[in-house]
Amino acid sequence: MRDYQCIGLHPDGVNLAVMGCTEVKPWRYDKRRKRLEQDGKCITVGSHNNIFTAQLLPCRDGDPLQEWVFSKFSYQGLKYEDLSNEKLLLT
Repeated sequence: MRDYQCIGLHPDGVNLAVMGCTEVKPWRYDKRRKRLEQDGKCITVGSHNNIFTAQLLPCRDGDPLQEWVFSKFSYQGLKYEDLSNEKLLLT
């Protein structure tokens, strides 16, 4: 049995954490802006003391720290076994 985990908003309201999928809200991917959004906020790369973090901050047009490009993506989902299949690369 697999234990599926998702990325969700930490109780602090800013940082993101790995948690059970039933505890998280779905993300919307804006393909044109390359952003993962939720309630007007975007997943943003942050850092503190040279440690990278993922945070949910207000969306800012053109912010490269909020751009996410996926090389393996399927709206139907990917099987675990297919994650290393190079034929699934999308451009």
